[in-house]
Amino acid sequence: MTLSLLSDLHGHVPSPAAQAIVDKADVVCICGDIESRAMHTIAWINATRKPVVLVPGNHDWFLYEPSGAPFNWGFEPHVRVLIDSGCEIDGVRFWGTPWAPIFFDWAFMLPPDGLREKYAKIPEGIDVLLCHSPPRIPRSRIDAVEGRRDHCGSSELAEAVLRAQPRYLFCGHIHTGDHTPVRLGSTLCRNVSYLDESYSPAFLPATLSL
Repeated sequence: MTLSLLSDLHGHVPSPAAQAIVDKADVVCICGDIESRAMHTIAWINATRKPVVLVPGNHDWFLYEPSGAPFNWGFEPHVRVLIDSGCEIDGVRFWGTPWAPIFFDWAFMLPPDGLREKYAKIPEGIDVLLCHSPPRIPRSRIDAVEGRRDHCGSSELAEAVLRAQPRYLFCGHIHTGDHTPVRLGSTLCRNVSYLDESYSPAFLPATLSL
C-alpha cells in the first residue's frame, strides 16, 4: 500500500505537481486544517477516487462537536474522519487525534491535562498515527516556526507516542516546521504541512509505502 500524506490545505487544493503524487497513492491521508468555508477543498476530497483518512485541525470548526454527538460532515462514504478513533484499510491500522495545545481560541485545543486524557486513547499496535499537532521532540524543529526559536509541539503527545509506539506519525499545524523525518523512540515522525506561514503552497505531499 502506498500512502500520500499532507496537511494544512487551508482552502487550497493540490497543485498539479502535488496532485500527481496523490494520484499514485492507494490511500490519501490529511492531517487537518481543511477549513469549513473552503467548499472546493471539500469537493476535491470527496472527488478523490480512493480512500481518504482525515483528522481535523484547529481551523476545522465544522468538524468540532464538543458533545461528541455524530452529525453529517458533508463527506462521501470513502472519507474516514478520525477523532480519537481508528480504522483499518487492507490490514494497515490508522488512528487519528486532532487535539493540540491551547493557542488563542480555536477548535480541538486543550490544556495539558486534557491532552493527556485524549492522547491516552491512542492504542498500541498502530501502523499510522495521524495528528494535527506535532509532538515535542528534543533537538528537532518539527514543531518550530521557521525563523523563530520557540517550539509549539506537545510534550503530552510525545509521551503518548513513546508509550504506544506507532510505526509512523504524521502531523501538520506548524506549517514551516522541519519536514525532515525524525525518530521519537521507535516511531518515525514527519511534518506534512502543504503551505508555508504565508499560506502559500510550499511543500509536496509525503509518500509512504507499507
